[in-house]
Amino acid sequence: MMAGTSTRPRTFKQEEADYEEKEESEHESEISWLMRSSDFMADEISTKKPHCLFSQSLVLLIFLLALASSCQGLLQADSSSAAVKQNVTRVSAVFAFGDSTLDSGNNNYLVTPYKSDFLPYGKDFFGHKPTGRFTNGRLLTDFAASYVGLKEEVPAYLDPSLSLDDLITGVCFASAGSGFDPLTAEINQVIPMGEQIDYFRV
Repeated sequence: MMAGTSTRPRTFKQEEADYEEKEESEHESEISWLMRSSDFMADEISTKKPHCLFSQSLVLLIFLLALASSCQGLLQADSSSAAVKQNVTRVSAVFAFGDSTLDSGNNNYLVTPYKSDFLPYGKDFFGHKPTGRFTNGRLLTDFAASYVGLKEEVPAYLDPSLSLDDLITGVCFASAGSGFDPLTAEINQVIPMGEQIDYFRV
């Protein structure tokens, strides 16, 4: 046998420490990316003219899906230890911005004609009651939050009954009747996109 230095096998604690360090670094990168994205969206909202805009719902949906896809990468992190894999952190929060396609009830707390707090809205939702969602059931964000095992619904940010856990795991800032053009929200007396992002920054 040839003489040489042998490499000692890595212990579970060493692998776990390396994995947690890598995971923390990736999480910080995701947060940094999200903040840069929100800054970019705020700049776009303040500089774009109405005739230059695409559908705000489509753009916001792409943004939301990109965020979800990026966060989902944390669930697919590679690890040589099966025990470490069990400690993979799931998606920590889901936040929504936009108009009636994602509004989960913020307009209920505004003086605006754009409300859906009456039947048949909500007839297929939990409790079969209207919640302010412009649909008979759940929204895309509700399904997304449920799919990643976070919670069954994403509540409205203006809901006074919100708990600390609700805020930590994600809320909806969307407001029906809003759009990229601040004048649209002003006319409809709803939350403009810029203010939605300001709420998130707070």
